[in-house]
Amino acid sequence: MVFSHPWVLWLLPLAFLPLLLQRAHAKHYSWVDMLPIDPLSNLISLILKILAVLTLIFIILGLAAP
Repeated sequence: MVFSHPWVLWLLPLAFLPLLLQRAHAKHYSWVDMLPIDPLSNLISLILKILAVLTLIFIILGLAAP
């Protein structure tokens, strides 16, 4: 596969930033730590991060113009 702008592919490692970065909470409440862990929310959060990574990968590949 030949790309018109192959230098754009150097941005591909940046697509994995959503997996590394944690969302900062504006306020911390002490009682939130007493709530049970919600596995469904954790799964949805992981799926959304993976979708964000895939979206960034496809945008970068589109900008490279294959």
